[in-house]
Amino acid sequence: MSRTRLEILQWYALLGGALAWTAEHVLGYFVSDGGCSDRVGHAALWGSMLTGFGVAAVAAAQVAAITVYRATRSVGHDAPGPEGRLRFFAVAALVGNVLFLMLVSLDGLGSLVHLPCAQAASTPRRGAALYAANCASCHGLNGRGVPTPTPGANGVTGQGPPLRNVGARAADFYLRTGYMPLANAHDQPTRRHVVFTEPEIRSLIGYVASLGPGPAIPTPRPGRVAAGQRLFTDHCAGCHQAVAQGGYVTGARVPPLTDATDRQIAEAVRIGPYLMPRFSTKAITRGELNDIVAYVDYTKHPDDRGGWAIGHLGPWPEGAVTWLLAAAALVAICTLLGRRLRA
Repeated sequence: MSRTRLEILQWYALLGGALAWTAEHVLGYFVSDGGCSDRVGHAALWGSMLTGFGVAAVAAAQVAAITVYRATRSVGHDAPGPEGRLRFFAVAALVGNVLFLMLVSLDGLGSLVHLPCAQAASTPRRGAALYAANCASCHGLNGRGVPTPTPGANGVTGQGPPLRNVGARAADFYLRTGYMPLANAHDQPTRRHVVFTEPEIRSLIGYVASLGPGPAIPTPRPGRVAAGQRLFTDHCAGCHQAVAQGGYVTGARVPPLTDATDRQIAEAVRIGPYLMPRFSTKAITRGELNDIVAYVDYTKHPDDRGGWAIGHLGPWPEGAVTWLLAAAALVAICTLLGRRLRA
C-alpha cells in the first residue's frame, strides 16, 4: 500500500472516532430535545440511527488503524522517519478508538435512558398549562367549575361542568372527537377537527385524570352483531336511527356514528354526552356494550341485500320514493286510459 493511502488512513484512524463521537453527541442532543417536544417515536428512531452511525464510524476508524499498523509492522514505533510515525499514530488510534467506541455506546444508552423525558409532553404540568389556556374559562381552575358564565381565552364564554372525578374517560372522548373546546358552553358539541396534537391530548387527559379518581379509558372488544342490533334497537335507534345515521330530536341534532371509533362508542354510552342518556353497567353490561360496538361497526359498511339503500335513512325516504314512484305510475296509467276512452 502506498504511503499516501497509509497517511489518509492514519488521519482517519486518528480523527474518525473523535469526529463520529462529536457528531453523534451533538446531533443526539437535538434529537433528544426534539423528543422532549412531542416526537417520542421519532426520537427513539433517530437516536438508534445516530448511535449505529457512531459505532460504525468508530469501527471503520479502528479497521483503518489496524490496516496502518499491519502495513508498518516491520517498523518499530520509535523508529525515525515517516514509517515509524505512521506506526506510532496507528497504535495511538487503536487505543483511542476503543475509548471513543465506549463513549458512543454510553451515549446511545444515555439516549435510551433519557427518552422518558419525551414523556414530559404528557405530564400534568404541561396538561395544566394547556387546561388553563383552553378549558379553565368554562370548567374553572383545577376543574372546580365556573359559578357564573365568564369570558375567557380565545373568546370562549359560558359555564361548563366541573371536571373533578370525571376521570380520563370523559376527557378522552370530548378531546378526541373535537367536541371540546366550544366557543360557547351552551352550544351543542359536534364532531369536528381536533385542535390539539396527540401529545397535547395525552397531557390534557392526564391532567383531568389527576383532578380526582374517575373512570379509566375503556378498551371495548366488539362482540356479536346480531345481539348488538337488538340492543341498539332497544336503547339507541330511537335517536340515532336503526343504522346509526343520526337524525333530529327536540332541541338537538343526533350525530351519525360513521366516524365513531370503538372506544368513542363505549365512552359515549357511559358518559351520555349532551342530551344523550347515560347508561350504567346495570342498564347495559360490559358484554352488551361490546355487542353494541360490533353492530355500530357493522352499520358503517352494511350488507345492502335489498339493493338501493337510499342513504340508510330509514322508512321516511323509502316511503317517499315509493309514493313518488306510485304517483308517477298512477298518472301514467290514468293518461293512457283517458286516451283510449277518447279514441
